[in-house]
Amino acid sequence: MKKVVLSVLFILLTTALVFAGGGGDKPGTTATAADGFHPSWHASPTVKLGVAITLTGTQSNPGRASERGMELAVEELNAAGGIHGKRIEVVKYDDMGQPAEAIKVITRLIEQDKVHAIWGPLSSNSTMAVGAYVNDAQVPAIGPAVGVVWLRQGWSYYFRATANTFSLVEGAYDLFKKDGIRTIAYFNINEEYGNNSVKDMDSFLDKDNNINVIARELYKDGDTDFTAQCVKIRAANPDAVYMVAWSNDAGQIIRQLRAAGYDKPIYGDNAFTARPVRQIAGDASNNCFFTAVYVLPDTPEEIDSNPSFSGRVINHFLKAYLKKYGELPIEDNAYRAYDGIRVIAKAIENAKSLRGPDIRDAIHAISGFEGNIGIMNYAAFPNGECVAGARGWKMENGKVLPHRQ
Repeated sequence: MKKVVLSVLFILLTTALVFAGGGGDKPGTTATAADGFHPSWHASPTVKLGVAITLTGTQSNPGRASERGMELAVEELNAAGGIHGKRIEVVKYDDMGQPAEAIKVITRLIEQDKVHAIWGPLSSNSTMAVGAYVNDAQVPAIGPAVGVVWLRQGWSYYFRATANTFSLVEGAYDLFKKDGIRTIAYFNINEEYGNNSVKDMDSFLDKDNNINVIARELYKDGDTDFTAQCVKIRAANPDAVYMVAWSNDAGQIIRQLRAAGYDKPIYGDNAFTARPVRQIAGDASNNCFFTAVYVLPDTPEEIDSNPSFSGRVINHFLKAYLKKYGELPIEDNAYRAYDGIRVIAKAIENAKSLRGPDIRDAIHAISGFEGNIGIMNYAAFPNGECVAGARGWKMENGKVLPHRQ
């Protein structure tokens, strides 16, 4: 009888230790089943992916591109059997491009829908608004926004699927020096993305006595008339304008700068990759330059003929996108979403777990992962970034061409 009691006590104690190892979300408490999967894997019939993107409002164009890139990635992953045979289930909401709405959406995804990972929100302002909450909730998230500040907050559960603005700014500064620019005017959106890009550029120019800022102009989201700022910039007559603007605004700003009589170089960042920028600006986009990690094809023939699209993943993505949607992407947010979703899937595959800390650690460990952007290497960065550096490009007669690469 004594031996039976001791055996029962041993079994109960062992069971308690196993559940203590797998029940919480604290790092270091992972327990795996005999098949190598964490118990959380068997607790859910699907992998629940939360998506917070902008589908209405002024940023709906990049939001729709992000939606399409996400849809294509999920469709391909599920068609290939999902993740270890488990289907990816998407729970998607419109954050309307507003931080207050993003907070509501992210809260619902985490507390009501119980998602395992998140893609979004779209903008840097919205990401800043939700980042601390996402981090405290221990739900891994990958964001498409390029603003540098939100990954300087020490949040270990947030990641980026593209280059940040610091890389783009550093590339632009390099172009200024190579192109012989001595005076510049800033024209940026009065948001985290624009303001911190200018702040980072100031950090380079403060150490360089050869390039001076002689004018600073701002605009706010929703503005359509930029005449006053353009007239002031024309009066200052800098060697170049450094513009940090939403892609849906950039074309109009270029047109209005030219209409105001400013015919000198205009420099920008990855927002200039969007095809509508060139379509809206027309001939005014000549003598415009920008930094970006990738560009977009104008015709299907370019997918195979242009070396910019020769990478295995980007070449496949563009052909698959064209087949699914009947047109080429017009915004690089489609690239970012496709890469981000595939990173999340790879991390979950490697972790064999749906537990937040395990997925987070698996993302941090990813290296040598090929995306549209090239090789993504989260293991090389301590703060959720995956790549550094950007290339120079120019707009000429409606086309995008390499510039000083």
